[in-house]
Amino acid sequence: PLEAVTQAVNSLVTALKLPDESAKANEVLGEMSFPQFSRLLPYRDYNQESGLFMNDTTMGFMLEAIPINGANESIVEALDHMLRTKLPRGIPLCIHLMSSQLVGDRIEYGLREFSWSGEQAERFNAITRAYYMKAAATQFPLPEGMNLPLTLRHYRVFISYCSPSKKKSRADILEMENLVKIIRASLQGASITTQTVDAQAFIDIVGEMINHNPDSLYPKRRQLDPYSDLNYQCVEDSFDLKVRADYLTLGLRENGRNSTARILNFHLARNPEIAFLWNVADNYSNLLNPELSISCPFILTLTLVVEDQVKTHSEANLKYMDLEKKSKTSYAKWFPSVEKEAKEWGELRQRLGSGQSSVVSYFLNITAFCKDNNETALEVEQDILNSFRKNGFELISPRFNHMRNFLTCLPFMAGKGLFKQLKEAGVVQRAESFNV
Repeated sequence: PLEAVTQAVNSLVTALKLPDESAKANEVLGEMSFPQFSRLLPYRDYNQESGLFMNDTTMGFMLEAIPINGANESIVEALDHMLRTKLPRGIPLCIHLMSSQLVGDRIEYGLREFSWSGEQAERFNAITRAYYMKAAATQFPLPEGMNLPLTLRHYRVFISYCSPSKKKSRADILEMENLVKIIRASLQGASITTQTVDAQAFIDIVGEMINHNPDSLYPKRRQLDPYSDLNYQCVEDSFDLKVRADYLTLGLRENGRNSTARILNFHLARNPEIAFLWNVADNYSNLLNPELSISCPFILTLTLVVEDQVKTHSEANLKYMDLEKKSKTSYAKWFPSVEKEAKEWGELRQRLGSGQSSVVSYFLNITAFCKDNNETALEVEQDILNSFRKNGFELISPRFNHMRNFLTCLPFMAGKGLFKQLKEAGVVQRAESFNV
């Protein structure tokens, strides 16, 4: 017993001589920065007078356009002219096509003129409403053997643009206001009607993009707080995003119930051999081949940057001179395609020199949302890949880069520096303005 007491006393004396690490531990805990998704978003304030969004290091605008179900050469030429002559060079412009499953209000609005009457009216109205709600949640019930992804979706198109501006000077605001007027007039010339997106509409739209609940069919009503930054108002308090190698998982808690969604991203692997604006809708809703359709909610984002005309013209000149020189040597015998390439680069440099065309860098990405299980995710992946492959678009999944692609589908993120990261990663394609 005496030895035990002596050992205990010695241990206490030794412990008292050791330095106190509690203060240092508390200091380390105080310096730890816990990640918040809202901090990644650049949104800060909205200027109601000018209709512009004041972000952390940029300033921009957002428009909602009427989706067009077709196009022709005159519309394509009008859009090509806008890209070549109206847009500032080197600054990203994003076009977002959002397919939403939050159609509950629209179903009720549409059924108000087709309600039943009589003693069983309430019962039959409930059955009719449940039929369309079921179609929006999953798909329309079809005869046995017809497994077609036919469902109800709300398609919306948004155009976002921002340019660097730290001071938000009056000159920058006037320049951006003029650009908004020019772009809206150009789109109107292409028979595309637009309207500006204000702060309330912005947090509703971006909030829907970020906080996807696979079990919800009604949009959430968000109250705009004029004293809080917009980035915090776009993200739910229960938002929980986990990054995996092949997908993202998004967790939310609404009305005491937990929901988990899986986010999948796919981007263009290479330029398609041929593509037309008027058949873009076939990529997600093919009328002639309805089995090649995308039934899950998604956001299709096209981010494009018009490159500097002088630099691209010089590049085309150098490329043409190099290929033209090789075509007249024995090199052409081993590589016969060099003559065709020299001719194509020669024609391109003429169009660039005369201002008839411009080179555009672009990034095409589709972000899909589904329930978090492997079987559903595999079906969604195959639907997307097969639908786009039918029209000559080869898509790939960005392993370890789903977070990057998910941020790309949000407004104003490309202008913050994300497009530069995409370019460095080698996933940005190039084409002439008419072909984009």
